[in-house]
Amino acid sequence: MARIPAAALINAGFTAGEDQAARIAATRTPIWITHGTSDPVLPVTNGRTSSRRLRDAYIAAGVDPAKAAGLVRFTEFPDKAYSQPDYHAVVGPTYETRPILHWLLEQ
Repeated sequence: MARIPAAALINAGFTAGEDQAARIAATRTPIWITHGTSDPVLPVTNGRTSSRRLRDAYIAAGVDPAKAAGLVRFTEFPDKAYSQPDYHAVVGPTYETRPILHWLLEQ
């Protein structure tokens, strides 16, 4: 039997297809996706689209819309959030953001 993760923190580049989003939604796994606005490797639209698609899949799976918004979070970091101008390296601002780390540990 597959183990269901307590949570997922996904940095830059996650692109969930509709089938994958439905499978994830069935597990009710809390997810936080982070992405940089000016990511030169993977477009920020990937993170935006995936978070929206996941929220929609959670709702389609019977999760209340307000609860779905809490289960699937998305943070887009602007250029000023980076100490080094490597806008694909979103792990820097992600792990410097206390609410994200607190959320992850609470899961």
